[in-house]
Amino acid sequence: MPLPKILKRTAGEEPNFTIFLEPEHLVFQGHFPGNPILPGVVQVEWAIRLGAEAFGDLGTFRGLERLKFQEITHPGETLELRLA
Repeated sequence: MPLPKILKRTAGEEPNFTIFLEPEHLVFQGHFPGNPILPGVVQVEWAIRLGAEAFGDLGTFRGLERLKFQEITHPGETLELRLA
């Protein structure tokens, strides 16, 4: 899955990424027709990949016990990803 468009990267101990969700991005195709949203599993995958980019090899992802998304994310939105 291609990464989203990164508008800004801030390096350091707790790197930040400003991400633009391009409406034509592959993740929105078919999820859901007429009301596209960003799948949670894609958000997790992007965080893992950008975390590896920021911190180096993090090992193998083994799963999550609990995760709650606070809002639905739509095409055209800008997100802030903060890693620690």
